[in-house]
This record gives sequence, structure tokens and C-alpha cells, in this order.
Amino acid sequence: MKGLRLFLLMVLMNALAAVSAAEPAAAQQLQELQGTLAALQARLDALVKQGDAARQSEIDALRRLLADAGRRIDALESAAPAPEASTLAAVPAAAVAEGGGAGPVVMADDRPAGPSPTKPSLDWYGSLRVRAGIASNGQTEIADRFSRLGLNGRVPLADGYAFFGQLELGVNVVNQNPEIVVSGDSGMAYGEGSEAVKSRIGRVGVETPFGTFSWGKQYSPYYDVAGLTDMFFTFGSEASGAFGTDDGGISGTGRSEQAFQYRHRFGPVHVGVQVQNRTWTDENASFADTYGFMAGLDVTSSLTVAAAFNQVRDGVDKPKLNQPKRGDQAFIVGGRWSHGPFQVAADYAASLNHEVDDQDVYFNGRGVELYSQYDVGPKWSFGGGFNYLWSAGGHPGEYRRLNGLGSVTFHFNQTLDVNAEIKIEGSRATDGSALRHSILAWGVNYNF
Repeated sequence: MKGLRLFLLMVLMNALAAVSAAEPAAAQQLQELQGTLAALQARLDALVKQGDAARQSEIDALRRLLADAGRRIDALESAAPAPEASTLAAVPAAAVAEGGGAGPVVMADDRPAGPSPTKPSLDWYGSLRVRAGIASNGQTEIADRFSRLGLNGRVPLADGYAFFGQLELGVNVVNQNPEIVVSGDSGMAYGEGSEAVKSRIGRVGVETPFGTFSWGKQYSPYYDVAGLTDMFFTFGSEASGAFGTDDGGISGTGRSEQAFQYRHRFGPVHVGVQVQNRTWTDENASFADTYGFMAGLDVTSSLTVAAAFNQVRDGVDKPKLNQPKRGDQAFIVGGRWSHGPFQVAADYAASLNHEVDDQDVYFNGRGVELYSQYDVGPKWSFGGGFNYLWSAGGHPGEYRRLNGLGSVTFHFNQTLDVNAEIKIEGSRATDGSALRHSILAWGVNYNF
């Protein structure tokens, strides 16, 4: 995940072991490690505050590593002599890790983060994202890329219990109707295409020792898996099925509307369940107009695998605005592996009546997504991958989405990223003609 440089923690853990073996220099090294650990914790808290803590497994793995490092530092501290004040090292968070991915807020240990687990908290966050693009046919465009403003709040109720809420609005500050700089996520719900302010997330919930319960518009359990490969700044997420129609709010695979969710973690196992209740069609069910669930496993601190399923029960044959499609089902399996500065993620999706072609015809789809990233020091990141969605049969045409993706990012600090991405298109329309042009896009993400 952009901004979560897990390999730095691996280096930190190795350094802790070295401190244990080198007692004469332990005091000074101990203080330096404490500064690094504090910087990493500050970066993690900043990501959660921004609403970009999208990848539950990585966030949880990072928290576990931080906790383990803290315990080992405490053990060393009890045996090390106090150093002179001049030996204290303060490492700024900006020098440790930067980033700026996009995604949902799925908090570690089912708990939305705040400055303190025992005091009420209210935090604003935001991200301004502007992109320019030029297509292979010469067309140019400047577009907003899902800028947002958000608010996170949390009120402790009792030991192990708390109320929380989140509001996040999409703010279209540049271009309300981009044409060439597109991705799988439209960034908007049905009917919001021409609006300058859009609804992204609005939820309330309760934390308990038995899991987290939440209600509202929120990222789905399905996206917990699809989000593993949704890591590019500008493009991607076209084959996973998360955003089959607009932001996936109707089908329940993206930012689900009118959704109830339950999430919990049992050691390395994390689970999520979702139901949507609404009265939009004549096929409304008495309970669970859609339902979905996911299960994930942190095999190691470097490897996570997960799977999810989602089904619509209140669909109609010819859906109108804010109506789901009859027989809509989606399944996805994926995983992420990281080692040092390298990480790779992949997923495979299979769906029925879930994807829509260029003629607004629903079809049964199969999709594969791949994302890879290599970090060169704390400032540069290079990424690559592809998206491929095709019909599993029964589609009256040659429609497909196929593109190769490349990315380079310079991290000025923990709040500012400059990025360039290229998308090489091989997509086809239903009639077999080229669906879109290849695009080179570049822009800035400013997080606060």
C-alpha cells in the first residue's frame, strides 16, 4: 500500500535484534529506534485519519509489528543505561514513509482510530487530487481524481465499547465530467455525475469486544478483497467487479448504500458480513435485499489471502436509476505479498449479470487484476500491472476491457505526492472496434 512501507519495520525489527547483541551501544541505538518507531506510528495514525487506511490486512500487520517492536524496546530499555540528552534521535515521520492511496476506512481490530482510545475524538481529513491527461489521439484533459473531505469521530462508552461516525464527501474541484481520464471507480453514486459535491461515505457504528457493527454508506466486504489491487493513483479497478455500475453502491460490491455491516478479527483471521435493506423494486425482500461476506487470512506478516461473495435478491430485469439487476452475483479471491521494498497483489473475479458493456447491456464476466510496486528508498515508487475483463459467454459481441498500467511516484513528504501513470489500451467495444485510447496522466495528491 502506498504510504505503508512495511519493509522499514522489518529493518527496524532486525535493528532491534542487533541492539540486543551489542550492549555497549544499546542505549544510544535504543533512543534512535524509539524515534523511528514514533515516526512510523505517527504516519499510520495520519493515514487512518485521512480515511486512506484501505487495506485492513496491511494496517493490522503494521500495527502488530509496531506493537512487537514496542515490547522489544521496553525489554531493552529496562536493561539499558539512560543516554545523554544529546544522543536522542528524533526522526520526522516524513523521512520514514510517505504515500497516498485511495480506499475505505477499515480499522485495525475493528476500531476506528482516534488520538486516544479512552477520550472522545473528532478529526477532519482531506485529499485534493488533480490529474492532467493526454490520449494517444491527441485529446487532452485536466480532471479531478476523487478529491474528498471527511470527518471521523469516536466516543468511548465503556471498557471495550465505543460509538463512532464517519462522513466523507467527494469534492469535484476541477472537472465534473471527465472523458479520457477514467478508471473502474466512477467516484460517484447513481445520479451524481454532474454534482460538484458527492456522497462517498456516511456511516455510524458501535465497537464491542465481539466485533464492530456499522450502518450507512460504506465500503463493502467485497472491496476488502478487490481493494488489494486498487492501488494506482489514476487508473485501475476495472476487472474486479467492485465498481460494476458507478460506485458499486447499488449492487453492494463497492461503497454500499443502506448497508449494515459486521466485522471482526480472530487473530490472523478477519471476517466481514453485509446486508442491504431498501424498498426500490417490487422484488424487495423482507430482509437482506443484498447480502455479502468475506474472509481473510494473514498467512504471515508478508502474505494475506482473502475471498468474498455478494448477491442481489431484489433485482429486476430492466433496472432503472437506483435499481439493481436481477441475478446479480459476484465472487472474488485475491492476495497480497510483500518482501522488503517489493510488493505484488492479484485477484480473480467471476460474476453473473454484474458487469455492464458500452451498450449498457449486463453480462457474465471474468476478470483478473495485477498490481506490483517497488520502492527505491523513501522517495520513489515504481508500479506496474494490468486489468483484464472479458465475457464468460452469452454476450452478443466482442466487448472486453484490457489495459496495461505503469506508474512512477515521487513522495515529497507524508502529505504530498507527484505521480505519473500510463495506460496502454487493448479494450474493445461490443462491435469489435477500439473502445478507448491509451493515456498518459500525471498529477498531484495533497493530503491533509
